Amino acid sequence: MESKTSMRKKLEFIESQIHVSWLRDLDRLNEIKDLLNIIRLMEASESLEIFFDNNINDLDFFLKNFSKETITNILRQKMVYGENGDDIALQLLLSFLDLFLKFHSKPNYAPLWEEIKMIFDPTNDFYKMPYYGNTKVTNQKKSISADKFNVHKS
Repeated sequence: MESKTSMRKKLEFIESQIHVSWLRDLDRLNEIKDLLNIIRLMEASESLEIFFDNNINDLDFFLKNFSKETITNILRQKMVYGENGDDIALQLLLSFLDLFLKFHSKPNYAPLWEEIKMIFDPTNDFYKMPYYGNTKVTNQKKSISADKFNVHKS
């Protein structure tokens, strides 16, 4: 059996911590920031193959399992705990999009797009507002409409 690379171990750790942050409402902002830095390094690379030292298993893990689980667990959270947690989580989601846009011409990176698309699907369960009795529980940043978000203040 092939041993895991240090990058694979790091990504698996980050993925598990983001999952735990959703399950238990914990502050795992440091891991989100670490991932944000990793994705920025990926984006600075000529290709993801080069970033992963041509390790196809690590690349496949990132494009499929890791991206799906991480994006899903960020979107599931009603709020991301930690100072400016929601804003930093939004930066992370946007960095996934930036990464895809840089490499969109490579067909083998298509699985990443499949995971990113769910961010923009308003029918996703992530965006439905739960009701508990007569009390509406919302996170204002997640429920803001595009029209309201794009209003420019002078």
